[in-house]
Amino acid sequence: MKKMYFFILLCLLGSITTTSAQVVDIVTGVNGAYGIARDSSNNLYYTAVSGTVYKVDLTATTPTPVTLASFSPNSAVGLHVNGTDLYICSTYKMHKIDLTAATPTPVDVIDTGSDSYGFINSVVVGNHLYVGSNSKDSIYKVDLTAATPTLTAIASTPGITDVQVHGNDLYYTAINAGKIYKIDPTAASPTPVEVVTGLSNPFGIAFVGDNIYIAGALSTIIKTNLNQSLPITTTTDVYTGLGDPTHITFDGNDMFFTQYVTDKISKFSVFAVSTHEANAAPEWNVFPNPVKQSLNFKNLETTQPYQIINALGQVVQEGTATPSEVVTVRELNAGMYMIRLENGELRQFVKQ
Repeated sequence: MKKMYFFILLCLLGSITTTSAQVVDIVTGVNGAYGIARDSSNNLYYTAVSGTVYKVDLTATTPTPVTLASFSPNSAVGLHVNGTDLYICSTYKMHKIDLTAATPTPVDVIDTGSDSYGFINSVVVGNHLYVGSNSKDSIYKVDLTAATPTLTAIASTPGITDVQVHGNDLYYTAINAGKIYKIDPTAASPTPVEVVTGLSNPFGIAFVGDNIYIAGALSTIIKTNLNQSLPITTTTDVYTGLGDPTHITFDGNDMFFTQYVTDKISKFSVFAVSTHEANAAPEWNVFPNPVKQSLNFKNLETTQPYQIINALGQVVQEGTATPSEVVTVRELNAGMYMIRLENGELRQFVKQ
């Protein structure tokens, strides 16, 4: 069967409106483009039905795919970057590659022998790997610190196609039911909660703040906001007329996604500033950006609570933002973050 997921940081304003954007093809002729992931060094990784994992330098004038690893046909599917490791899902195994190695070589994390699990996608949180199995209709938890990592089933749902983390919850898609579920992976007996229902072929998912983006419906990427009563039944089209989008990742305002049927890796800018906003009064912001020690606020008129959110959508720091005081961020790891005020507005910054 030919067909069987970084975090965006943006400046979302109350008056922002989206405008039409042109899809730009980064790579063509992929032959069944499927999994996709991005690291912190502007490299994009994707898989093809041939079982090949490719790497593309997004800073290159003409991005050119380079083969990173090859597996048997139809086996290499979902990808996930955790630090300097790239995790790869396949039919019988979970692999990882050290991206800093001079000669990147796949290492087995899980080997199920001849038992086809159909690992579809994975995500690492702390010392645990969470992986979805399309063949076993289950979500598994793996302790990466164990001498011999083993699979422990924590949830069961038919037709799992993606697994992602947002906040403290693990989200996953169920293509058969047309739903997206979430569970608390730390619970003794995680109970699936319906998050979004009434979907047509939901496949890959990605998060931008409290918005969830969903690839599926054969030709469409849609979104909805999680700050609603569950289950959510309404969505908004982000882009239509695509060639079977499967998985999504973000870089700033750019959404990168795979198109399975049309064999492409493509991108388009999700957000654009309206003319009204361009003529509006100055909005608040943070500086310096990038930052090493402390963030200052510009045009912040009121004192209000803030949260700093990391690349997994997790709150890593909280406090009170004031017009005259700084926010110390020197303890944060290097990377991209969002700072969110109590009124829901966000700004991106890079910690060096």
